[in-house]
Formats: sequence, C-alpha cells, structure tokens
Amino acid sequence: MPMRRSFMHLFKCLNEFDNFLIRVVESYFKLAIASQDDDINQRETLVNEVKCLRGELQQVRGDHECQVSKVPALLTEIEKFKESAGKSFEELDDLTIKSKFLEDTCSSQRERIRILELQLAAANEKLKVFNPEASQQDVFVEISQLVQSALDGYKVCIFAYGQRGSGKTYTMMGRPEAPEQKGLISRSLEQIFQISQSLQAQGWKYKMQASMLEIYNETIRDLLSTNRSIGSDPTRAESAVSGKQYTIKRDLNGNTYVSDLTINDVSTITEISSLLRMAAQSR
Repeated sequence: MPMRRSFMHLFKCLNEFDNFLIRVVESYFKLAIASQDDDINQRETLVNEVKCLRGELQQVRGDHECQVSKVPALLTEIEKFKESAGKSFEELDDLTIKSKFLEDTCSSQRERIRILELQLAAANEKLKVFNPEASQQDVFVEISQLVQSALDGYKVCIFAYGQRGSGKTYTMMGRPEAPEQKGLISRSLEQIFQISQSLQAQGWKYKMQASMLEIYNETIRDLLSTNRSIGSDPTRAESAVSGKQYTIKRDLNGNTYVSDLTINDVSTITEISSLLRMAAQSR
C-alpha cells in the first residue's frame, strides 16, 4: 500500500508538471502572436501616414502653383496702374498689398512643401519595399546596422514573416553555394566575425556561441543535437531527440532561453557555416 500511494503521488506530480509546461508554451505563443499583430498594426499605421502625407503634399503643391501663377498678372496690372494717370493711389496701394500677401503666401507654402517632402522621405525610409529585382545584398544593407547593435550589446531579432512559398527561407538562408545568393543569416554572421576580429586589435574580446532551433507543430526541436534518434520522422509533432525536455525559461537577468538546447562554441566563420549546414539538414 505505501508503494501504491507513492506511485499515485508521483503520477499526480508528473501531471501537474506537464500542465505547467503546457501553460508556459501557450503563454509564449500568445506573446509571439501579439507581437506579430503589433508589428502589422504599426505597418498599417505607417502606410496610412504615408498616404496622408502624399495627399497633403499634392494639395499644397497645387495651391502653390495656383498662387504663383497669379503673381505675374498682378505685377503686370500694377505696372499698368503706374502708367495710367487716371488710377487712384488707393487702388494702387490695394493691389500692392494683395501682391505682397500672395508673395508671402507662396513663401510659406514653399516651406510647407519642403517640410512635407522631408516627412515623406522619412516615412518612406521606415517603410522599405524591395522590388523583385532586389538582390540579397540590397536586403542585407537595410538590416546591417542591427548586426552592429548586437555587437554593441543590444538584443536583436531579425525574422521573415509570410505565407508558404513567399520566400522566407530564401531570404534568411539563401543558397550558400552561390556567394551572391547567401541569406541574411550567413551575411550577418560574417559581419559579426569581421567586426569582432577588427576590434581585437583595440583590446576587445568576444566569445561566440551558436544554437539553432525550430518550432514545428508547437513543439521545440533542437537542430544542432547530435543525439537525434535514427530513423525518426522529422514531421512528427514530438521531439525527435530522446531524453530531452525543451522548455522556454527566463534566467535571473530576465533573459529568455530554452533548457537542454545544444550550444556550440564557435571562433571562425567556417565553424558557423558547418553548423548552419547541419541545422538545414535537420529541419
């Protein structure tokens, strides 16, 4: 009987632990979905702002052109009044005031146009859209400053979002065998190693570690594990690595990590390229 009670107690503890893990993973995915929704809303807000700025700029330009077109006619009329002896000084003064007002209005509108053009240019910088002919290098240039931020100690996340077949894997991984088609991951890692090596001459020291995972059917899979079960089906929802329990956690400093995840020390771009190939084969 004592053994039976111990077994029942252990079974209850295991059930409570499983439920806890499920709640943690569900919370993580809710936060990820909420973050994606916020990004989409910010992008829509930015697009609407660009549309409004373009419309306002077009309207101001039209008003400006209309006002400018009236100035020569008024100046011509003033000259005619000056030459005409029958016109009163009051009428001449009135036309002069109108002409000055129009000139001031045109000057103010020119400044407004300049400000709107600057705002439009700034908005377009935030909302970068690449055409189909854009190269992998063109895309990388836009995010290269984020790589520098990572070396400066900031947390950085770069991800591709879209439907199946939209080019997410090509954008991130590219085709390593073709140098001009390398993806953002390879190019970012190359930049990290190049900058860190150049800073060694100034006394900086960096320790590089790499890990890679995927979340498939709401299950975390370690793509760098060397203990993957032989003959396992990578499309199954459960982890293909026996004896591992991957859980999303936070350390005492508030950093998010995944328990039991394989972490490799790397010191050259050759080593990280080998890990990338290994991860690609495990997907």
